[in-house]
This record gives sequence, structure tokens and C-alpha cells, in this order.
Amino acid sequence: MKHRLKISFALTFIIATSAFLLSHATPGRSQQEGITTDQVKTTLESMGMKVVESSPGEGEKLLTVMWDHDHFHYETLVSVSLGKWVWFLSPLQGVPDPSKIPADVALELLHQNDQNGGWYFSWDPNQKRFYLNHLFYYAEFTPENLKSNIDLYEKVLAKSLRYWDPKQWDNPNAPVPSIMPQ
Repeated sequence: MKHRLKISFALTFIIATSAFLLSHATPGRSQQEGITTDQVKTTLESMGMKVVESSPGEGEKLLTVMWDHDHFHYETLVSVSLGKWVWFLSPLQGVPDPSKIPADVALELLHQNDQNGGWYFSWDPNQKRFYLNHLFYYAEFTPENLKSNIDLYEKVLAKSLRYWDPKQWDNPNAPVPSIMPQ
């Protein structure tokens, strides 16, 4: 009986020790999932973007990401939510008088939301400005996917300049919105 107890104890000890060592050698599922602001920052910097970190509130981190391309300067805010979501929030031109936003502009920005590969426009009435936004699930936040999305971001802003920039609204040479009847 003592011999069986010793063997049982030894086997239990070996199994427990192996499980402990294995759990530290291979990260658990909860350790493998998710993303941190530092990981996002490193990825953005590796792509040649300037990244400035700030803390708008206690325990909060916000990244301001800047880069230049084709004579344009881009600036967007990036944050991580719950370690699962990476938010891009790009403030566009302010609108001095929201009551003067042409209906075709608002309708076209809504229409553009269905055409931009996940980039979408929003309006903040408190800030009186449009935003271009995107949400990445952490597993999608790879350098390759980010590069193609940044390329798309630049194209979306260029093709929709007529709609989100108030200086363009009175431009007679601006294209007619695609959803408005001629």
C-alpha cells in the first residue's frame, strides 16, 4: 500500500510539474489573444509613421499617428479598446456652420460608407466636424493588412475631398455626387 502511495504521489507530482512547466512554456489562450497599445505603436512606427502617445484620462492611452504621402499630411488618432479592438479616428475639416452643410454632401458621405472597405464617415455635432473611422479586430492588425488599409484610407480621403472639406462645397468644378439624380 505504501509503495502504491509513493508511485501515485510521484506520478501526481510529475504530471503537476509537467503541466506547470508546459503552461509557462506555451502562453495560455488568454495570453495569446489581444493587443496592447505598445504593440500597435510598434507596428505603426515600423511602417515609418510618427507616433505620439498621450493619456487623455487615467489608465487611458491614445496615439496620434502622422505621416506624409503625395504632398498630403495625414494625422489620425488610434486607440485600443479591451485589448481586442484598434480604433482609427481621423478628424477632418471643421464645419463652421453645420446648418450650411449641403444635402448632397451629407448624402454622399453616407453613400461612401458602403464603398470604402470598412472606412466610414461620421459626424460629431459637438466638435462640428466629420471624421473618417476604421475598426480593426486585433487579429486583423497585421503590417500587411494595415498597409493595404492605409493605402485605401488615403484613396478614400482623396476621392471624397469634395464632400468633407467645406472649402470644396462651392466649387463649381467639383464632381456631382454619385447618388444624386442628374
